[in-house]
Amino acid sequence: MAEYHVDYGVVKKPQHDKPLTDWEVEEWIKCAEDPWYFFTNYCYVVGPRGKTLFEPRDYQIDMIDVIRDNRFVIINAPRQTGKTISMALYALHEVTFTPDITTGVTSFKLTNVRDILKRFKYSYESLPEFLKAPVTVYNASEVSFTNHSSVYGEVTSESALRGKTVTGTAIIDEFAFTEPAVAEEFITSFLPALEAAGEESTTRVVIISTPNSSTGKYAEIVNGAIDGSNGWAYHKVDPNSIPGRTESWKKNMIRKLGKNRYLQEFEGHFLSDNSSLINSSVLESIQKREPVIEIGDLKLFTSNLSGRKVAIGVDVSEGVGKDNSCFQIIDIDSLEQIGEYANNMMNQTQYFKTIAKTCHFLEKEGVDVDSSFIGIESNGVGNGILRLYENSTDDTIHRFGMISDVNASGMATGKLGLTTTNQKKLEGCGLLKDLVEEGKLTLHSHPLLNELRMFTKQGATFKAERGAKDDRVMAMVIVMNMLKQIANAEEGVFDVINEVSLNESDEVYDIYF
Repeated sequence: MAEYHVDYGVVKKPQHDKPLTDWEVEEWIKCAEDPWYFFTNYCYVVGPRGKTLFEPRDYQIDMIDVIRDNRFVIINAPRQTGKTISMALYALHEVTFTPDITTGVTSFKLTNVRDILKRFKYSYESLPEFLKAPVTVYNASEVSFTNHSSVYGEVTSESALRGKTVTGTAIIDEFAFTEPAVAEEFITSFLPALEAAGEESTTRVVIISTPNSSTGKYAEIVNGAIDGSNGWAYHKVDPNSIPGRTESWKKNMIRKLGKNRYLQEFEGHFLSDNSSLINSSVLESIQKREPVIEIGDLKLFTSNLSGRKVAIGVDVSEGVGKDNSCFQIIDIDSLEQIGEYANNMMNQTQYFKTIAKTCHFLEKEGVDVDSSFIGIESNGVGNGILRLYENSTDDTIHRFGMISDVNASGMATGKLGLTTTNQKKLEGCGLLKDLVEEGKLTLHSHPLLNELRMFTKQGATFKAERGAKDDRVMAMVIVMNMLKQIANAEEGVFDVINEVSLNESDEVYDIYF
């Protein structure tokens, strides 16, 4: 027998359920098929003007549509983006119109869980009678209907959402603030349990949070989603799309909170206790570009390659499920990133073949290969690629000028490839920082920009934060070290990497000249 913990003054009793009129049937079907019709015509919320029908903003529409289109979604939602009411209404639609499912809500604080369920219940209570599902359980942590669907909430723990099998959507709120050990154990144990039916498994998982530092399970999943390596869909709410966030408001909030706290809470930045290589505000101002050509894992950001001279920086990793082997392609005249490749499942022979095929493709598309360059890292794994390069009889790849180590006098050392000592790494990092911050190097890749956000000063060097990768960054560092030698042959490159000029922001110092 079902338990009844219900205030029947605000909910529908099971015995009061009755047949719908023809019009009510039509409306019920419209609501079931179109959540936005349901939300905007029947769901009341409490806003600044009191009780009002839900009027979604564009970023709330985008957020829920991403959830509906993907099974595993991780959302970066800065403060005051309406994520609580969005999740409450999403859950209300799911359990109202889908029988026999359980939706779970969890957060690092009980008050957060209850807030989502409180909003869920407020909107439910405001529905017209014909849309209200009859209730069997209605308390602070659970609501169950006679259609055998329910929503319940609990604090995020190692065993959260396992007491009752979630078959609808698991909504994991403010996951970045969950204790690291708890977050790790929760994901490790909960996600595999959802895959018991293999390809027929349908439970959705939505992780939604404001960032809280650049490390931890939330940041790790975001990194993998951006990298395209973990099967999660990443969505960030654009903070600039939120009404009322004027420049004066931003300045006032920065005065109150400090810049770093503001950037994290209201702009959705992943900030580290360590200093990032490139200024955070510069990175956030760069507009990523989607690839216009994709050939397997090769992403090209332009379709116009004719006549270009390029530099290809090749970073070599162990692959086969470990770090990515990656190469970056830069136009050496415009210093624009025009291509990127990353893959962690290839052995050395497969990777070399991919590099050679890319060289052939670039030549076919009109790249001036005789004025282009390639540089390959000569670490332990990279030596295998260099050996394959030396033994290759492929003419095209050998027409690219090979950049190798030189001594302090600029003379060739006789060793093929580029060694990455800590000193050379720091030099390459320094040039990368200067060119990006001065606006001389144009970057397009979203995964690269994300790696740069997590690429911080640690001890005497720069490297990725725990849980993040830096393969794309290191390929770009190799390009930077190549540019120092390319500058000897290309006057334009020499001018760009050695130029120091004053701009309008320097006029305040005119009195000293």
